[in-house]
Amino acid sequence: MIKMPDDSKEEENLIKKEEFPYEYKPHLRKKSKIYSKNRLIAGLVNGFLLPSLFLAFFLISGLSAIVRDFARGLSDNFYVQVAIYGVIFFSFVTFIDLPASFYMGYIYEHKYGLSNQTAKSWFVDFFKSLLLLYLFSIPALLIFYYLLSNFQFWWVIAGLVILIFSLLVTAVVPVILIPIFYKVEPYTDEEHKRHLREMARKAGVSNIEKILVVHESAKSKKANAAFAGLGKTKRILLFDTLLEKFTRDEVEAAVAHELGHYAHKDLIKGIILDGVTIFPVLFAIDYILRSSVGLWGIYAFNDVAGFPLILLSSMLINFALSPISNAISRKFEMDADTFSLDMTNNPLAEISLEKRLADLDLEDTTPSPIVEFLFYSHPSVEKRIRNVYRWMDMHNYRPREHGRDFRGIPY
Repeated sequence: MIKMPDDSKEEENLIKKEEFPYEYKPHLRKKSKIYSKNRLIAGLVNGFLLPSLFLAFFLISGLSAIVRDFARGLSDNFYVQVAIYGVIFFSFVTFIDLPASFYMGYIYEHKYGLSNQTAKSWFVDFFKSLLLLYLFSIPALLIFYYLLSNFQFWWVIAGLVILIFSLLVTAVVPVILIPIFYKVEPYTDEEHKRHLREMARKAGVSNIEKILVVHESAKSKKANAAFAGLGKTKRILLFDTLLEKFTRDEVEAAVAHELGHYAHKDLIKGIILDGVTIFPVLFAIDYILRSSVGLWGIYAFNDVAGFPLILLSSMLINFALSPISNAISRKFEMDADTFSLDMTNNPLAEISLEKRLADLDLEDTTPSPIVEFLFYSHPSVEKRIRNVYRWMDMHNYRPREHGRDFRGIPY
């Protein structure tokens, strides 16, 4: 069993629930700069650069055609060939990525004292993810190649299927997927549950039957809250780390933020924005595939050997568009912050929540503006706090009764 040294107990004990309003711990701010920078670089290398190089190599070297020919040798049925290719390809990709995933997901997180997970638990989650990958990706691959093979305007139908699937995933995640990876149980504070349901009602969310505690502490020290699901699957999820380390006012500020996304219909807006990008991307892939017949062992437009080209094209296009999608996401997040302030009327809790989260998660509160513009889907912590100060000015909010001046960041 791999045992990682963890010198974070003393630091973790400094983030006390009783300290309200919470103030940054200077040594954690320094530590967060290094942690966040390294994670960003690793994310770009492991999440974009290396996968792009691998896909290009797999295609150009002829490996994709070799796997295709191997699948053909096992069956004369085209869709069986596609399924065999998919199993081999996704297995290859997953195990090639395993060392980097283990380092960043287990070793690196333990190095900075953010993980409670054992190596055994990490590998159990890894194999669960692999099984889910087969369960979802192979049928998706079969549907994709069926559309590709039978419809001239396959990219229109495929785009609609992707949008519908994203809605289904939103409904399924809290019911099926989260319990696969986490212990989940009902929140037992009845008084607080009534208050959270009342908050949800004010946000326009009715019939919240379940408020659940997700046991994140078995894996990580990080904290979060979420509003998840659709229709009868709607529920509020509270990480046990949030309940343990944060005051009730801070928890309510976090929940109000999540309810803000629902009230602003950010899920629907996100799906519409996905539609705006998905159809042009699929149309571009259609053109690229037709132009690539005869190259790298690709015999036909619907040849499964061209699958790495589809992924590579999609990855490059989405990476180029990511600054735009990130900017829209940051706007959604800031609007949800303002909604939370309007609902709770508690800017001190909002500021305290942001600072405590930043220290607990080792988040860089002042990233480079260029880095934030290119890669951040959420506004930086300091920008979110400035937004609170602006809200306080607009509402003539002067918390003198707390005996503390929260001004200290010019804007």
